[in-house]
Amino acid sequence: MRKNSKRFAAVITAALLTGSCLTGCGDKDDDKTTAAPATTAVTEAAVSTEEASTEAPAPDTSATDVAEADVPVPEGYHLVWHDEFNGAELNPDDWNYETHEVGWVNHELQEYVPSTDYAFVKDGELVIQPVKVIKDDGKPYYYSGRVNTQNKHDIKYGRIEARLKVPTGRGFLPAFWMMPQEEQFYGQWPCCGEIDIMEVLGNQTDTLYGTLHYGEPHKQNQGTYKLESGSFAEEYHVFAIEWEPGEIRWYCDGQQYYSTNDWFT
Repeated sequence: MRKNSKRFAAVITAALLTGSCLTGCGDKDDDKTTAAPATTAVTEAAVSTEEASTEAPAPDTSATDVAEADVPVPEGYHLVWHDEFNGAELNPDDWNYETHEVGWVNHELQEYVPSTDYAFVKDGELVIQPVKVIKDDGKPYYYSGRVNTQNKHDIKYGRIEARLKVPTGRGFLPAFWMMPQEEQFYGQWPCCGEIDIMEVLGNQTDTLYGTLHYGEPHKQNQGTYKLESGSFAEEYHVFAIEWEPGEIRWYCDGQQYYSTNDWFT
């Protein structure tokens, strides 16, 4: 493991993921640029009428250390942000609700709605849940929640982790992942890159996928981790990456199961 003078950790704990996508973490204290995704926002790229910049967005260097009590931090790191979901609702200083229409990507059936009906805090857990509604026309409609930390906690390099539990059932695709803060600078997906820290299929809940998407045409580097017994729906597990210049490593419950150092954009 490469030794750096400064390492940063962003931690999201006690999160119950019961549908859709959860994102978190961000971009700190490094003056180097990289062809990999720059931060963790998950948003649709906006079309700009301004001429594109020729310089990469400057990383946010305003982070300060936060209290590390009761939050395990790996040796060599110091904590820059964590959320234990101890409040009555998501803190708007930390989180954004996303909105997306049906079928926006991946042929998804649900509409992402900024409502506490679908993403809310309860008993120290963030709950993200899809809901099926039969309307007057007799047709089923699906709604779900999706949140990110774009422009609030944007991490470039460090350790990013969350403690999660997933739903079970065909059609579910819970995910914890990273997208650039400024997607339009790099170009639309997949040119901008994407780091999937965790994806688990609802009908295959014993298998974890960690993936780096990049390039044009689209390429991906992917590792998998399969539980010896049980499933990711039965209890909480800690999913993490360690991202350094030129290398990304994926972990489940502290065990490294994949790494890559080969990508381009």
